[in-house]
Amino acid sequence: MTPGQGLGLGCQAIDLSGEVSPTMLKEGMNPPFDYNPQTGQVTWKYRPDLPNKWNARFAGKSAGTINDEGYLCLEWQEDGVRIRHPAALVIWFMQTGAFPDHEVDHENRPLPIGVKKAYNRFEASITINKQRIYLGMFATAAEAGQAYLDARERHHPRRPR
Repeated sequence: MTPGQGLGLGCQAIDLSGEVSPTMLKEGMNPPFDYNPQTGQVTWKYRPDLPNKWNARFAGKSAGTINDEGYLCLEWQEDGVRIRHPAALVIWFMQTGAFPDHEVDHENRPLPIGVKKAYNRFEASITINKQRIYLGMFATAAEAGQAYLDARERHHPRRPR
């Protein structure tokens, strides 16, 4: 696997102007995260190069955001480039110092509300009047999540998202 391959939507290196950059994780980079293999939690490291206010707010706290495909993505700046990668790839890189030669995926990533994994696909359902309604099987968690949101909009129009 080459750096950047199989990263998933929304997890690519982005330069400070907002343009997608070919810059990816590379030897010598030091992602500013700590990883606990027992819990799977990724937290921000204490950063002496940043103001105390930043460290008080972020150091030791959970890092990352969930992208449209349900993957946890980690983002930071290094050498003037905003780097964004799936957490599974960053963790692999942090643990081994190299890129994997295969696609890395974390099986326990969060799924959208109303979605569960079934038969290597994603099933969407919604509960209306205490009755579970099957919405279908989808290729991606994002598609199943959208089916749930559409059904919620139809059946619970006043309920906020």
